Amino acid sequence: MSPPSSSSSSSSPDSTTAFYSLSGVQSDGSTISMAESKGKVIYATNVASQ
Repeated sequence: MSPPSSSSSSSSPDSTTAFYSLSGVQSDGSTISMAESKGKVIYATNVASQ
């Protein structure tokens, strides 16, 4: 398996725009828009269970 080519970019304007259109649920149950985090450092945890 070869590493991804350096010509492809995961930080293209389209993927950035898509991220900021997402929202998530905070630990207190409230919803937060990722657009609110623009320009800030965030720590996100994705937890899945069966």
